[in-house]
Amino acid sequence: MNYLRQFFKTGFTFFVGSVFTKILSFVLLPLYTNLINPSDYGTYGYVVTLVSTLVPIAFVSIWDSVFRYAFLEKFKNSVLVSNGYVVMILGTIIYGIGLFILNIFVPFNYVFLIYLYSLSIAFQYYFTVISRINRNNTLFALTGAINSFVSLFLNYIWIKYFSFGVVALYLSSIIGTIIQIVIIEVKYKSMCKINLSDIDFSLIKDMIKFSIPLTASSSSNWLLSGLTQTIIVIMLDPLYNGYYTVATRFSSILILVISVIQFAWNEMAYDINNDSNKVKMYSVAVNEMLIILNLVLPIIIIGIKIIYPSFIATQYQESLYLIPIVLIGASSNAYAGFLGTIFLAEFEANDLFKTTLFAGVINLLFGFLFAYLFSFYGAVCSLMIAYLYYAISRIKLLYEKYNISFTKNSIISLLLLMIGTIIFYIPNQSSAISFAEMLIYIFFIIFNYRLYIKKACIYLKHIREK
Repeated sequence: MNYLRQFFKTGFTFFVGSVFTKILSFVLLPLYTNLINPSDYGTYGYVVTLVSTLVPIAFVSIWDSVFRYAFLEKFKNSVLVSNGYVVMILGTIIYGIGLFILNIFVPFNYVFLIYLYSLSIAFQYYFTVISRINRNNTLFALTGAINSFVSLFLNYIWIKYFSFGVVALYLSSIIGTIIQIVIIEVKYKSMCKINLSDIDFSLIKDMIKFSIPLTASSSSNWLLSGLTQTIIVIMLDPLYNGYYTVATRFSSILILVISVIQFAWNEMAYDINNDSNKVKMYSVAVNEMLIILNLVLPIIIIGIKIIYPSFIATQYQESLYLIPIVLIGASSNAYAGFLGTIFLAEFEANDLFKTTLFAGVINLLFGFLFAYLFSFYGAVCSLMIAYLYYAISRIKLLYEKYNISFTKNSIISLLLLMIGTIIFYIPNQSSAISFAEMLIYIFFIIFNYRLYIKKACIYLKHIREK
């Protein structure tokens, strides 16, 4: 089997279905920042982060177990899906009870909408896994595109013409996700194929056992982005979380691109798990991903500086100088997730929990202090430091377990990232000067990595021709 050919095929499919449509939704940022005030948008951003933390806990990330166990030949997909549904039903009940109890002590606006939004996220995870274990990445990508387009259209109509505000953000996401789920269900009829005789509580126990470290890792994740937003909301003001949320929208594009690579990498890593050359492949992936990140990130950072004043409403302009901090932190977090796939392929999920927990503790130690000393910039810097540790700690583990280390090109790319960040913070620059700097930077990258780029192009051409 040609692993790389499958990798690029899968990656392209995910790009078309996910990233492309998300980039289109990015165009709505001017609408959000003009018609939704920073406090409301900040509260919405906080709720989304909270949901992304609580959902995997309530449902014990069962979709990850279903996906991983599907690569073991002894289990049929229908059996795994049927047993997974047991956990999904229990999770729906547990999450509902937990959310409404939490609402008594910490009242939320639109609590029922938040509950529906949470369920839509949980079942989206599950149904997209159903598509992926059947190796139907085209359906996964297509339904993701439909979901995004529906959400994009409804957001535009409801915010611009009906002044729904943040309610539109919840409703459009719920409706788009329901459509995605229905299409996948029509294709595979997974609910109709639930067979009570397939229910195996021993298997469910094993699947949950595999997922518990991932669930614990997810809860520890709250000590990262979730804690940062909590610090901003409680110590400062939801207004500042609005600034932070807008800054993270820029990083979301980068994260989506990385997630495309990671989706493809997940399948490849699980496929090569029994390959005798797997460690060499792991090493190549770890270094190539780092180089790509470090070369692309400064271009994005400088590019954002150019478009930001004309793209984002005046009331959100204070978030501009958060961009490099947020992007470096987010890319470190995404890179750590990319590395985490190797541990999952090797059934070493406990290592993921440990690294996530320690990163969260670092953010806990510095978050409140930095927020007190440097306001919301300090809170976000603390998160960036925690994310950097998060990635570095996993790199260290890979070196200890598999002797995977950085190449010279990886180290040079780190230096280029530092140069690009310094350029961003040079004060009193016009957009023309920033654009010229970006072009010079791109030229320098092409010149310095010309042999590397040429070799990569030849290799990709070779893969395509096979």
